[in-house]
Amino acid sequence: MGLDTLAEAATFIVRKTVIEILKRKWRDEFKDRDAREHFWLYQYGLDKHQSKKRLREMKDLLGMR
Repeated sequence: MGLDTLAEAATFIVRKTVIEILKRKWRDEFKDRDAREHFWLYQYGLDKHQSKKRLREMKDLLGMR
C-alpha cells in the first residue's frame, strides 16, 4: 500500500506541474534544460548552484537531513 501511495503522489505532482506550466503558457521556458535554467535564473534569480544550496538550507531547516 505504501508504494502505491507514493507512486500516486508522484504522478499527482507531475500532472499538476504540467498543467500549471501549460496554463501559464510557460511551455517554451521548460522545453529543455538550458531554457529551464534560464527561466529560473531570470524569473527568480536562482542558478543551478543557488537552487541546490537553497534546497539544502530548506532541508536543514525542516530537519530532513
